[in-house]
Amino acid sequence: MRSRIFVHAGLLGLMVVVSGVLRLQSDGNILSVGDRKQLFIDHRFIAASENIQLTVNPPVKLEKPVIVSDRPWEAFRFAYHSVADDSGLYKMWYSAFDGDQWGQGEQRGKVLVCYAESRDGLHWEKPNLGLVEYKGSKQNNIILDKGFSMKTMSVFIDRHAPPEKRYKMLYDEPSANYSDKRVATSADGLRWNFPHVASLKHKEDTQHVAFWDTRIKKYVVYIRVRINEDGTPAYPVVEAIASNPPVVAPKRFRPIRALGRLEMDDITQPWPIEKMRTVVAADEHDPDDSDIYTHGPYPYPYADDAYFLFPMTYQHFRETESTVGNDGVNDTQFLASRDGIHWMRYDRQPYLRRGLVGESDGGQIISMGYTIRRGNYLYQYYSNWPYTHGGFRRLSDHERADRSKTWGLAQYRVAVQRLDGYVSADASYQGGWILTPPLVFKGSRLELNIDVSAMGQAQVQVEQPDGTAVPGYSLSDCDRILMNDVAQVVRWKGKSDVSGLAEKPVRLRIAMTSAKLFAFQFR
Repeated sequence: MRSRIFVHAGLLGLMVVVSGVLRLQSDGNILSVGDRKQLFIDHRFIAASENIQLTVNPPVKLEKPVIVSDRPWEAFRFAYHSVADDSGLYKMWYSAFDGDQWGQGEQRGKVLVCYAESRDGLHWEKPNLGLVEYKGSKQNNIILDKGFSMKTMSVFIDRHAPPEKRYKMLYDEPSANYSDKRVATSADGLRWNFPHVASLKHKEDTQHVAFWDTRIKKYVVYIRVRINEDGTPAYPVVEAIASNPPVVAPKRFRPIRALGRLEMDDITQPWPIEKMRTVVAADEHDPDDSDIYTHGPYPYPYADDAYFLFPMTYQHFRETESTVGNDGVNDTQFLASRDGIHWMRYDRQPYLRRGLVGESDGGQIISMGYTIRRGNYLYQYYSNWPYTHGGFRRLSDHERADRSKTWGLAQYRVAVQRLDGYVSADASYQGGWILTPPLVFKGSRLELNIDVSAMGQAQVQVEQPDGTAVPGYSLSDCDRILMNDVAQVVRWKGKSDVSGLAEKPVRLRIAMTSAKLFAFQFR
């Protein structure tokens, strides 16, 4: 991958046109960034460079779990969850099993949908809601008891909808030969109205995630789709576009699971399955017997044209490696996109690594796309499980009945990411530089989200489109940047004012030594 990460300036124009939000000026070569933040997730803002490498930055796991399966109705394990920031009150909806998920008949665990809330994102309460009776009592945080298929539910706050339908829940409901996809609505996220008809008749299960995309003014749903055993996709694959790093363009598909995408004007009406497109699948660069499990899409609200994906990857055990079927190992990778359709997979290393064998996250890292912002940091929530995908089923009947094998082992945890920190343009100890394409901006100062080491530095030169330094804004005029800051103001001989250059085409030359550059923004 490293050889493909360095710049291809000729691709920039196509990338911008495809995105549709970052505007091109009338001459077709100048990018209009306004006063919006711009990320270095690709080479859109790197027209030329030397000794620069794009790097995916894993988050930091917090040691202490934020929610533990410590109630009888969640004693076996957690399944999927959703998290949302509702005007400073953080809300979580999660599905839980009260008994063996794989039990037979009456021994099979029941699925309950539960609710928790927090003011700081770290300390969560499970309020007694009094909504659903469980074993003779309503003193619990259960909001729904609708059966096994609710384990895949997902919730989002729809700020585009009227108040009575502000919350949306995607869930499955079994029907003949299908698992119907449906959308429930709610005014408060606790009491739900369920539809009479299915949004989509579709066989594939797992958590399907939706949101209102403010960029295209449509609802977008990410859903599991199938790659057939002969390697053909069940739905058409999106065509690749020019990009650096390159977007996923499989030459060979690995069965079975993959990621599809739909967009629509009204998510409560039947979904246009004829518009379904396969956007991510395990390919020739992945191991045999591997696929893409859950998705975790995240439309990034703090910068222009940025979508992130945190799919749970799944490598299946071979027959000699497990005594049960559908078993294997999972972790989470990181993908980014400018439009939510065309995805870059970077180095394909784990974004969040599993813990050691025997630890609570030593078996699986599950579902981590849900994120809230706390100041200069992003909290990413994920669930874990000490067993591999089918590992619990390898235990004896006696062990499976022993609650110590499950009670409290399912957890929701937090991984902390720096604001804008997913990908950075890095310069080594030997130094390097970036030159942007011509751009126009609004604002009076330039801010960088940058991490400079104690032995490093960074400086910025503002140039005319022809490459000559604007008087007073050269590298020699620029005060050294020596700090680690999400909004470091750039100054030239103590002055930060760049308002005289606003709306005029300029280029930025950013010279760095031992530094990581995440984003820039004029304000």
